Amino acid sequence: MSRVLALDIGTVRVGIAISDPSKKLALPLESINMQKNKDVFEQIAAYCTEYDVDCVVVGLPLLMDGQARAAVRRTRRFVEGLRPYLEGMRFYGVDERLSSAAAERAMQNMGIKSRDYHRHVDSIAAALILEGYLGGAIGELI
Repeated sequence: MSRVLALDIGTVRVGIAISDPSKKLALPLESINMQKNKDVFEQIAAYCTEYDVDCVVVGLPLLMDGQARAAVRRTRRFVEGLRPYLEGMRFYGVDERLSSAAAERAMQNMGIKSRDYHRHVDSIAAALILEGYLGGAIGELI
């Protein structure tokens, strides 16, 4: 059974989450530091192969008024760089407004210490983005 992979693309890290095979649950995987890992695209492609991914959901960091600015353009450039590593893969962009804030609240509820947030926030934000998509949030094909 195929799965869905989600990405929370930041300037420093990329958070990665994966669905369960039934595509009902979102599970955080890891956060990859982009400055320390020049092979981020290869790592994402490896996850797609390992988990038999059939589409990738990408959080679009829209402004609170819904407009796209520089961060959305940066996210789209990242996706364009990733495409050659995932030939034929469908990419869906979904609104990710407030996903990092929600991830921080979730970590507080889980008892994760604030000094450890940076290790988890991006993958949890990716899981929240994926939960929205799996729950019916409309994603635009990008």
